[in-house]
Amino acid sequence: DPAKIKESEFATPGLTQDGDHTYTLRVVAKMWKFDVGSKEPQPTIKIPAGSRLKIIATSLDVTHGFYVEQHDVNVMLLPGQISQVEVTFNKPGVFHIICHEYCGPGHQAMVAAIEVNEGN
Repeated sequence: DPAKIKESEFATPGLTQDGDHTYTLRVVAKMWKFDVGSKEPQPTIKIPAGSRLKIIATSLDVTHGFYVEQHDVNVMLLPGQISQVEVTFNKPGVFHIICHEYCGPGHQAMVAAIEVNEGN
């Protein structure tokens, strides 16, 4: 229920480390931003190469898309529904996240990135 998002696991979106090279990223999509707990309008999530990332995401308002380039992550985020996907990032680089579902006049600003760095 989008009205109760502040009472759910999405009350504090962002990246948490669960173990050695395992992370969980909680994302709230909303017009026109991916909220990952950062003040940046187009945030960058940083993880080391070889990390397994569990992405748990939802939408606060309308249907959004969540696509991570060069990886098998392409999900629809529906209001009140939770989407979850796991992916391993083996090679360093910057991988853009985009909303691939038109969500209104600020749609083109819905971008973020995952920066994968060598080492820890």
